[in-house]
Parts: sequence; structure tokens; C-alpha cells
Amino acid sequence: MSKPSIKDIAKIVGVTDITVSRTFTSPEKVKKETREKILRIAQELNYTPNLSARSIRSSKSKIIGLIADDIFNPVYAFLIKELNAIAEKEGYSVMIFNTNGCSFSEEVAIQTLISYSAAGAIVSPISDALTKQEHFERLIKSNIQIIQFDRQFSEKLPGVFIDSNYAGELVGSLATGNTLIVGGPSNSMITRQRINGILQKLPEDAIPTVVYSDYHFEKCSEILKQFNQSNQIRFDCIIGVTGLISLAVISELSVTHDDAKLMSIDEIPLSNLYGLHCTYVNHNYKEWARLVAENLFNSINKKGNTFRFFIRGTLNEK
Repeated sequence: MSKPSIKDIAKIVGVTDITVSRTFTSPEKVKKETREKILRIAQELNYTPNLSARSIRSSKSKIIGLIADDIFNPVYAFLIKELNAIAEKEGYSVMIFNTNGCSFSEEVAIQTLISYSAAGAIVSPISDALTKQEHFERLIKSNIQIIQFDRQFSEKLPGVFIDSNYAGELVGSLATGNTLIVGGPSNSMITRQRINGILQKLPEDAIPTVVYSDYHFEKCSEILKQFNQSNQIRFDCIIGVTGLISLAVISELSVTHDDAKLMSIDEIPLSNLYGLHCTYVNHNYKEWARLVAENLFNSINKKGNTFRFFIRGTLNEK
């Protein structure tokens, strides 16, 4: 059976060859419904566009990708800086994809890296629920060297992560009274581990209330706004399981020094603008970024073994 082509996909979908081509090269120029149909048919036909046959042929295997859920997260800024510095020394170009919590954007990013025969990819997925997803299966089957970062979609692939259970234990031991714990999605492994660590170390007199929200600031803020409207409990202590979630807590729950003791896993972005200095679990972002980049180029250059590494934070008390 001959290899499927753009013309085959165009005929099945009922669009022009140009529309199919744009789906893989400039997806933002194609309507969402049409893109999704084209990608579905391409997947059914096992079609992969050979973009490396274009002018970028000379750059084949000299491209690495970073797929991140939300680059507003400060930790990604450190990774991008470190990755670009090392990539430049190694003679590689970096493609950055900000998926912003969108599964389709994540699929397009992966398909693009496969199409360009990228040498490696650092991936922080939109979900770490560890459910089997076809676009990640395609990435695993490709020749791309994969390093997971922060969140993971596979417990077998290499990566660098936070020891979330330990981070939860650090702040949990300092909780008092009525304690509100604000997590991310309920199916997130990171959220489950951090909340589990908090609950394990809670003092006997602490009474926990758990609210599940979202890792994105805007979505978390909306969930907390609704919670605040219906809640009648005065909390003595509030713990956010990420810095951005804690920022949403400050914004929507009107936290001050007087009415609650706020603690956070990871430093809260822009908290100085609120005049709020709270206890948080500090993780060395620069070291984290270095380990990720080192792991990736060890894999690409076959200079050393890839690894799964869990970083332990330190408590930075107010």
C-alpha cells in the first residue's frame, strides 16, 4: 500500500491540498473544526508530513522542542534561558510551544516536532493524570529523545520533578486550626501527592478543608471566587499547592497578615506587589533547569545515562 499523501487527506475531508498543508505548518490559519477533522484523518491514515524536506533540511536533528502548559509560570522562564544557552553551544535551535491548557495545541506541538524530525523534546503536559493519550504514544514511538519536566505523562520516561509529597509535608507541619488546602485538578498526581503530604503532617488540632481548582491563574481564580461566595468558615491557615494557585488565593480570598496564615508550595509570583511575604517551599529553579537541559543533551549526544530525578525543596519561613 502506497504512503498516504496530502491529496488523500484533502479528498476525504473535502478541502484543498493547501488547507491540509496549512494545518501542519500554520494551524492558526485553519478553522478549528477543519483542523481537528484533518488531524483525525491523518492519524487514521498514519500520515506524517515530511516538513524536513523543505528549506530546514539542513537543520534536521538540530531542533529541540519545549512544550509547556503555561509559560507564565516563573519556573519555565529559568528553563527557557538555560535551555537556549546550552542549545546554542551545542548548535541546536529551540522551538517553544505554550499549550495554555489546550489538548489540541499539545497535539499540534507534538505533531510539529515529529514532522521536523526534532532531536529532542522537553515536555510538561497539560495533565499529569497518567491516562493513556494517543498523541503522547506517537511521540514515544518517534525517534525524538524525551525528557519530562515538572509534570509527567509516563512513569517510565526520564524527567526532573519536584518531590511533591515531601513539599506537602514541609508546610503541613506548620498548619493550625481551620486549614484550607487549595489544590489543582483532583485527578492530578502532583495535587494528590502534595495534599497527601500536607495531610500526613497536619497537627492533631488542625481541621482541613480541601478545594480542588486549576493550575492556571484565571481558572483557579474563578473557582475560588465561587467558593468564597458559598463558604462561611473563617480559616486560620491557607495552603496553596503551587505558587500560581497561592496567587489566586491572595486575589480572590483577600488574604492579609491579619486574618490568615498563608503558606505556599513554591514562591508566589508578584506577591511583593501585594505586600505579602509568606512561608513557602523553595525549589532551586536554576538548578532544576540545568538538570533538565543536561538530561536532554545527555540523551541526544549519548554522553551519559538519562535519569529520573526528584528535587527536594527547603522551607523558607516568613
